[in-house]
Amino acid sequence: MKILIISNDIEQIVKLYPVFTQSDFDPLVELYGKDGIVAANGFEPDIILLDIVLKEGVYVPFFDWEMTLKELKDSAKTKIIPVIIMGDLLMDGYILNARILGAAITLDKARTPAIAVVEECRKVVENTRNIKAK
Repeated sequence: MKILIISNDIEQIVKLYPVFTQSDFDPLVELYGKDGIVAANGFEPDIILLDIVLKEGVYVPFFDWEMTLKELKDSAKTKIIPVIIMGDLLMDGYILNARILGAAITLDKARTPAIAVVEECRKVVENTRNIKAK
């Protein structure tokens, strides 16, 4: 399975990347939303893990997860790829907005171990494949 990780949280990437590779995923990492959108079109992942980056509760404007998610879901080529939103401080407003914009699920990266992130990604991909098969 191919996964595109869009995140500029280097610590999180370092934690997740080896767990994904050991779990039969082929990960590609992009640090910024625009680069992730380009990669999604070329790499054609089975799933996208999109990070919400917050620093001490302040939104980091150069990584606009909402715009990235919206563009992914507006594109005919990428709209069928499930997207999992992952972030710190996932407040109700972020969760609701992520779901409205088309995210499959949301994960709190501070409370979700790397292996659980991998398993959630696997479940979402399998569910998506089952829906497509019907």
